[in-house]
Amino acid sequence: MTKMPQMPEIYTLAVKRVLLSWLQEFFAGRADFPFILGDERSTGVKIHDKHAFNMETVGNAPAVVLDRKPMRWARSSIDQNLGDFRLRAAQAKMDLLSGQVIFHCLCKEGLVAEQVAHIVFFGLSIFDSEIRKRGLWDLKIAGVGEESILELAAGTELVSVPVSCTAYLQGKWVRRQIGTKLAADIVVETDYS
Repeated sequence: MTKMPQMPEIYTLAVKRVLLSWLQEFFAGRADFPFILGDERSTGVKIHDKHAFNMETVGNAPAVVLDRKPMRWARSSIDQNLGDFRLRAAQAKMDLLSGQVIFHCLCKEGLVAEQVAHIVFFGLSIFDSEIRKRGLWDLKIAGVGEESILELAAGTELVSVPVSCTAYLQGKWVRRQIGTKLAADIVVETDYS
């Protein structure tokens, strides 16, 4: 039986995985808003990706919802060449991939949303080196935005306070069989070293 090659991690999902897992662990140790994995009823704060969350479920417990914006290559060097192996018919390139991430801190109570945003902002700022060790090349904290009111379909209102940062990953890709135009010849490799 032929073993299928392992699919490399998708960079855009890696950003979410790193930041959400860190945030869940960070809040798990807090007494004021403890995060309890798998227990939506008794958790002190809900932490989700925006596509896995229903805002109608925000009750008295606040929520932090990750919203990843578009990511792009930084074009940090000329041709992004990591190595050019024309004799072996392969070309390796590496570049930084960057994108903005917004943590929407939501709650029915504005002061609680502000408090959670404050905790997220300072947590990201203080523990940025620990977060980077999980697979990010860099993390630049932009700041805490102003609160806004979201009106939900059920007639209820939520207060949202955004915390934004820019995440950087180091991406690497290899093009095999130089000269061919087939997309199948491009191999994306995950390399966090």
